[in-house]
Amino acid sequence: MFQKKQILLREKLILSTLALVGILMTLQAGISYWSLTKAYDTALDVAKDGFDTMLQAEVQTMISSLNENYQQFQDGKITASQLMTRAKELVRNTQYNGGVGYFEADLSDGTCVAHMNPEYEEQNRLQAQDEKGNYYIKNIIAAGDQENGGFTEYYFPKPGSQDIVQKRAYTLQYQPFHWYITTGVYMDDVEGKVQQYAAEKQRALVLLVVSSVLLAAIMIAIMAALANSFSRNLRSITRRIELLAEGDLHTHVPEIHTRDETKILASAAEKTIHSLHNMIADITRQLSLMEKGDLSAAVAMQYGGDFVPIQTALGRIFASLNQIFLQFRQSAAQVSVGAQEVASASQNLAQGAAEQNSSMEELITSVAEISAGVNDTAAAAAAVRELSEKAGQEAQAGQVHMDDMVRAMEKIWQSSTEISKIISLIENIAFQTKILSLNAAVEAARAGNAGKGFAVVADEMRNLADKSAEAARQTGTLIETSVQSVNEGEKKVSMAADSLLVMTTSVNETAARIRQIDSAVSRQAGHLKQITMGTDQIFKVIQANSTTAEESAALSEELSSQAELLRQQVGFLRLSADRTASEEETFSDAAETALLF
Repeated sequence: MFQKKQILLREKLILSTLALVGILMTLQAGISYWSLTKAYDTALDVAKDGFDTMLQAEVQTMISSLNENYQQFQDGKITASQLMTRAKELVRNTQYNGGVGYFEADLSDGTCVAHMNPEYEEQNRLQAQDEKGNYYIKNIIAAGDQENGGFTEYYFPKPGSQDIVQKRAYTLQYQPFHWYITTGVYMDDVEGKVQQYAAEKQRALVLLVVSSVLLAAIMIAIMAALANSFSRNLRSITRRIELLAEGDLHTHVPEIHTRDETKILASAAEKTIHSLHNMIADITRQLSLMEKGDLSAAVAMQYGGDFVPIQTALGRIFASLNQIFLQFRQSAAQVSVGAQEVASASQNLAQGAAEQNSSMEELITSVAEISAGVNDTAAAAAAVRELSEKAGQEAQAGQVHMDDMVRAMEKIWQSSTEISKIISLIENIAFQTKILSLNAAVEAARAGNAGKGFAVVADEMRNLADKSAEAARQTGTLIETSVQSVNEGEKKVSMAADSLLVMTTSVNETAARIRQIDSAVSRQAGHLKQITMGTDQIFKVIQANSTTAEESAALSEELSSQAELLRQQVGFLRLSADRTASEEETFSDAAETALLF
């Protein structure tokens, strides 16, 4: 596709200069030609008027000479004959302009009184005509009759030549003699003067054209030199600005030695690059410190103009990150402490579950022994009369075991109560851990990409808290079931104790009430079976509690380890709150020194 050629500033200046010079030359040539033409026409008019004036002056001079001669006559110095002789000689012999100009005197009847050519004297030329048929003597007399004389034109031979040339004459009447004094100028002399003016006009026009061309060439050369200098300076500055656009902040701006706008432009470009270099250096320094985990830095220089929002944004970013990671640090410390407490409580829970397991094993053993004793009692029911004393001893032994079993049941109940408290504490710790994980997730979301790692840790903490809470709820449910079973077993044991007490007090009546004893023993056997089943269930619950407690302890240890890792990671960061006053002053001096370099 056709692309329009780009015109450089140098070419524009030269083309503009050429156009301006062309216009000025055209205007100057037109004005000069008009002025010269007007001057030429004026010179012609002045020349013609000058010839007329000269003719009038020459005639007046002749009249003055005749008046002087006439005055001598009046004064009596000369006679009338001498007066006329001198007057004719004066007209005949007076010449000017190299002999071309001469005088003649005529009377009103056309008779020539005096003439440079004696042949015309005493001739009557009133009817004389020139080659054009003009009655030039009549015209001369008519012009002389005018108040101030007049001019006439006619063709007449020129002295020293046979050519007939147009002549312009002036005639004035001399009153004392009634002479018509005439003198004239030949028009070829006037035309010669005109040709001289025309030649001078042509020379002036040629000189004007040559000088205009030379002046235009000089102006174009000067303008081309200025345009080259201006364009060269602009190209160097433009190239430096292009390097700036490519990210070059170190190359120096070319020196401009001219005292014009290009030097101002170069100075402005240098100031701009210096300002950008300082701001980029400051931003790079802050990002480098941020990369190293130091968030305690602050903006070390004042940005100007449209760069102020960048300074404000950097300040807000550092302040926001400081606040976020300070909260992370505090939260990590709290999570670490909470995790340690949860781990300790889980260890206690596991230890209590182990103790409950041991107690239940003893209880099962006791119940088995009681069951065996009851079976023996049933077997020996037929011989109860013979073995009354022995039955009494066995009943007393059963009473002792029953008391032990009651005490064991009370311990189980107390342990179950303590376990319930621990489970409640675990649920509370899990709830607080979940809240802390949610807060950490929110702060990690605010931090964006930088907080993704914390978001993963927070999510794991929340899952761990949910698992701990669920395990605690299940353990609580089992403990409640165990407590109910223990309460029921305690009731059964109390009933068995009462039965044994009755059996002990009624041992002497055993023989008489053997059938009642046999029935009671049967009931005891059924009760013991139920007790055995209850203790088996309690044992299973205690085993489940023990397993859950061990898992809770392991999870608590993992939570404590993760919390400590989080605290160490956050502790790696250096925040503005960690800086002292002396460090602040040292940092400011170092930042200013870095910017100067």
